Amino acid sequence: MEGITLFVSIVIIAFGILQIILFFKIWGMTDNVKELKNLYTENSKSLLSSIDRLTSAVKNATPKEEKTIKKIVPEEKKEAPVYVPPKKELPVIDINSDEYKKKIHKLKVLKDKGFVEQAIKEYMEYTQLEHDSATDFINSL
Repeated sequence: MEGITLFVSIVIIAFGILQIILFFKIWGMTDNVKELKNLYTENSKSLLSSIDRLTSAVKNATPKEEKTIKKIVPEEKKEAPVYVPPKKELPVIDINSDEYKKKIHKLKVLKDKGFVEQAIKEYMEYTQLEHDSATDFINSL
């Protein structure tokens, strides 16, 4: 019992010393805040003066540039020929082949497990059909 009270008293003394150290550190930081505030006000004044100089320089330079700008005559727009990509030749798929049956079984398993989008993508890659027709096919499985 005596050992526990000794341990608790040592811990309390250690925390007391740490609180005193923390107090003086925070007190020292308040002086830094005052210095930072002074630096901020000095920098903001110099920044404002430089912004004022830049705006006056831009205002003085703008009228000179307006006189030198010529009106640009828009050129006649030429219509580009419409590019129609050639239609893809769909691959020949043998419905009675083992490969097709395995693929359909795999897509059905994917659909049953909830991976409908993956099944649609794989069917689109296999048949090179559009998304709508692939979706209809997968939903009909």
